[in-house]
Amino acid sequence: MFPSNDDDKPGSPNDVVEIENPEKQSTTSIRRKRDRDGDIISTQQTSSTQNHRDGDNFLGYISELYGNLPKKELTGILCDYIRSIDDAVALEKCVMRSFKPYDIALTIKDLQEILRIDTRISVKCFNLGVRCRAYREYGRLTYYNNAISRHFMDLRFCAMCDLTRDPKFRKTHKGEELSVAIGAWDIMKYDHLRCKYFLLPWFTGKNFMLYMLDHMDKKLYVIDPSPIPSWCEGNAFRKYGKNLTHFSKSYMSAMNVQSSGWYEDIYKWSFRHEKEIVQDSEEGYSTGYLVL
Repeated sequence: MFPSNDDDKPGSPNDVVEIENPEKQSTTSIRRKRDRDGDIISTQQTSSTQNHRDGDNFLGYISELYGNLPKKELTGILCDYIRSIDDAVALEKCVMRSFKPYDIALTIKDLQEILRIDTRISVKCFNLGVRCRAYREYGRLTYYNNAISRHFMDLRFCAMCDLTRDPKFRKTHKGEELSVAIGAWDIMKYDHLRCKYFLLPWFTGKNFMLYMLDHMDKKLYVIDPSPIPSWCEGNAFRKYGKNLTHFSKSYMSAMNVQSSGWYEDIYKWSFRHEKEIVQDSEEGYSTGYLVL
């Protein structure tokens, strides 16, 4: 799946099209209308493979091959087909790409990893999921002229903090670099500094979770689908305190670039660990999907 790459139109993160079945080449036919003398008066070009802009249209294309099956069954057929691909060259073929705000490309192998139940979602797949959710909400709210209250971020800031690595081996990033990771995307025109909530996902190397920062009321919410260890029972802050200590300084540095004079210490904000949410098993394979 590739997006429209028109320089005059910025497009959107969802602006992708599906590549045709590699075993079935696209065929193009030319239909010509002629007058009574046999001269061509018009030409029409048709293709057996259409460009489909979303999953529903692609399933509609599959339904042409398999009849009027329910959407759920068609999805199953597509997933089975992806799992069945074992050609080394085909597995490395790019089938989905989003260019803005930065390039993310997925291969057939990436899609196979998503379909496995014994592995977690990859970072680039997660970031693409955040991009799609952010743009979908932006489009819906702006269409109805509603205020945008949530600012979505992906895992770039988490990757820059690199808290899973020993401090002496971490790369030091300047505030300008960190600022890009938490700032608004050029393709969405809104003032993110006016948003009440900043949604900051986090990956510990095993589990995904979400920090929801309330910039107006100075509150920090943690949505974590992984279980709370026994040594943290009754005081969930102990599980996250070390990370908060380290990344709060980086966040302050990044926000100060976004808004000069912003020196809020989020470590001192009111802390709340959200309860009664769906929890994953100890392996954490589904935490990324639950956060999304």
